[in-house]
Amino acid sequence: MSKGLIRAFSTVGGWTMASRILGLVREMLMARAIGTSPMADAFLTAFRLPNMFRRFLAEGAFNSAFVPMFRKRADDIEASRAFAQNAFSGLATIALILILLVQILTPAFVVLLSHGFSGDERLPLAVNYTRVTIFYIFFMSLAALLSGVLNSFNRFAMAAAAPVVLNVIMVAALTLMLFVDVANKGMVLSIAVFLAGLAQFAMLWWGAKKLGIKLGIKLPKWNADMKDLVRLALPSTFAAGVTQINLVVGAQIASTIVGAQSWLYYADRLYQLPLGVIGVAIGIVLLPSLTSMIKENDVEGGQIQLNTSVLFAMLLTIPSAAALFAIAGPLIQVLFEGGAFNRADTIATASAVSIYALGLPAFVLHKIYQPLYFAREDTRSPFRFALWSMVLNVVIAVGLMNVIGYMAPVWSSVISAWVMAFMLWRGTKSFGAAAVLTSATKRSIAIFFGAAIAMGCVSLLLSNLGASILEHGLGKWIMILIIISVSAALYFGIVMMVAKIRPSDIKKMMRR
Repeated sequence: MSKGLIRAFSTVGGWTMASRILGLVREMLMARAIGTSPMADAFLTAFRLPNMFRRFLAEGAFNSAFVPMFRKRADDIEASRAFAQNAFSGLATIALILILLVQILTPAFVVLLSHGFSGDERLPLAVNYTRVTIFYIFFMSLAALLSGVLNSFNRFAMAAAAPVVLNVIMVAALTLMLFVDVANKGMVLSIAVFLAGLAQFAMLWWGAKKLGIKLGIKLPKWNADMKDLVRLALPSTFAAGVTQINLVVGAQIASTIVGAQSWLYYADRLYQLPLGVIGVAIGIVLLPSLTSMIKENDVEGGQIQLNTSVLFAMLLTIPSAAALFAIAGPLIQVLFEGGAFNRADTIATASAVSIYALGLPAFVLHKIYQPLYFAREDTRSPFRFALWSMVLNVVIAVGLMNVIGYMAPVWSSVISAWVMAFMLWRGTKSFGAAAVLTSATKRSIAIFFGAAIAMGCVSLLLSNLGASILEHGLGKWIMILIIISVSAALYFGIVMMVAKIRPSDIKKMMRR
């Protein structure tokens, strides 16, 4: 693998890590400011709605078709600019129509996402917040396209840095609340989301302009390129829609219990930390790289990239999953407990985190294997797999909701994620040698699992021994750092001894 690809992994992963850490700070402040109150449920629903449509319109769907098509035109700046301009205008038009619809039918959209709000104080709050946060769709849909433009030119840093802006602005708003008594904290946070979307869009627009891709909002033209783009984007748009249906099912079930949406939100944010840093970073870099290799018919290069990506991702993901499963309680206690977030909230959130952890490797594998299809302009297969996964998710969630309550969507999400990962892997059989995992990669992954199990047992033992320390101020931070450090040293020590993988070996492998 080239140094350039690893540098790209590091760039995207580094900025994503910065964003996730700031995001964690944001959630810690939010937990103390609004906790799991009705206002918290209302704001999180208002924040989830534009994010749901953003993922449906742009990130997971539109860009999976846009990036390979734009990449093919990247050598001709005029052709690439014209293609991007038309796609930009089309996406802006769709986003504006959607915003108008939501503004007119806001209560219906809120109830569609959280029917449990009907008839209680959360509904009017969520409606007011949503009418502000919904503009985030416009800015972030276009920002996602601009990120695709930058990534296609291998300019990963600015696109990866953009999410940091959201967290900086929201952390600033939450910090302000610590010093100023704000009656409607949910509205302040909603305005912060609006401003963050505007700032992210402006930053990425300027970045694309520097590359000679200056885009504005014009009437879109329906031409052959747009027909091809829509043809490729529709299946992945439906696939993204399937994923959002899964989220809606979970939100609907959680909305029947006050506080449950907040528990699942905080749990989601914690397991999204490794998923974002590892899975998303690798997936973003792989798509344009694999597209180029397929264009050049480089089978060997494609296989090396896949194996290195899987090996690198599992080396970090498997121990992350083990840690989240074993010490979910102490982690939530240290990070979030305090202020409006009490011990009952910690227990409920930790239960969700420990189960989500079981699906973490599967979620990361989705990010690695989907680019194998998208790079070949096959967006239909992932849609078909996502459809089956959705059906399974809904059946399990609805079937278990009266048995385990808010934990039903957590279990259904994990089970359906592993089924989806299996289908994605099995579907690559027709791709030939470029999609084959070597025996060395499989053996290393098995060792990672064994080392992670040992690490999880030790971290659980240490957390039990230090339970009293975890109850107090500075001591709890020192104790959790000791647990993480000792556990990580054990895991990587076993990996180095048994799998004989050392930092220098990883560097050599990545430079092939």
